[in-house]
Amino acid sequence: MISRGQKLNPQHRHVIGERQWIIKQRDHLKRLSGVVKAHQQRAVNGEKHPIIDFLFEYYHFKPAKLLEWSPGTGVFLAGNRALRFLTKKIYCMSDLGVYIDPQRFPEKRHAGLDWVLNLLQSTQKRSPFLGCFGLHEWCMVYEKSDIRHRHLPLRLTHSQTRRVVELAQVQCTHYDAFRFYSKSAKTMNRFSLKRADMMMLEQPGCLHSNMDLYRWAYKYHPWLASELVAETFLLALKIRETDMRASPYDVSDYTLLPAIQIET
Repeated sequence: MISRGQKLNPQHRHVIGERQWIIKQRDHLKRLSGVVKAHQQRAVNGEKHPIIDFLFEYYHFKPAKLLEWSPGTGVFLAGNRALRFLTKKIYCMSDLGVYIDPQRFPEKRHAGLDWVLNLLQSTQKRSPFLGCFGLHEWCMVYEKSDIRHRHLPLRLTHSQTRRVVELAQVQCTHYDAFRFYSKSAKTMNRFSLKRADMMMLEQPGCLHSNMDLYRWAYKYHPWLASELVAETFLLALKIRETDMRASPYDVSDYTLLPAIQIET
């Protein structure tokens, strides 16, 4: 993405021929349409999928937007069929082809973009902490009768589940997981997290920090290329599956892989 105040100069100009960008567009749809359409059909049928639903409910990016292909900034689309993109205000025409005009990136969004870039850079610089064992789902059901995924059975009894949390060292560094903990589980965490702590505590070994790469990518679609949005979505899908396999829930009906028994 072109940063604030930066002009399109020759090093940012990448021209894609008509046949090439149409193939990219089709590949993008092929890559994601299976997951998206299956989710939409389950929604019509009133069916739940505790792994995949999360990516469409917790993350607020519409399925249609996920399927919408964008070349991103700095890319020029050649050929007559590229003219269809001009119906969208952010696209312009030049001698090289149709392109997304970086000057049309809303000024009011620059501060948010700067914050995201700083967050990702500071997170990347930290050493990963790999000892939390994905306890956040356990802490969400700790001493609660009204559990999050009511349609799923627990792998252990309520007392066994409670004991796993009590014997563990709860060391969550991710606020957006911590905020869903039960009230009593929050007091057990090594950190009393607040939203303002994100810049200081986010670290690259966290499942949720890596899933959130999808959030930060789609937040700046179509300015970011759809390939990056798709890559982060599919990464988040893999992480979410790992997340739920390590949870106290029995998700054996939704994955071919066995549970990750962190209690052992």
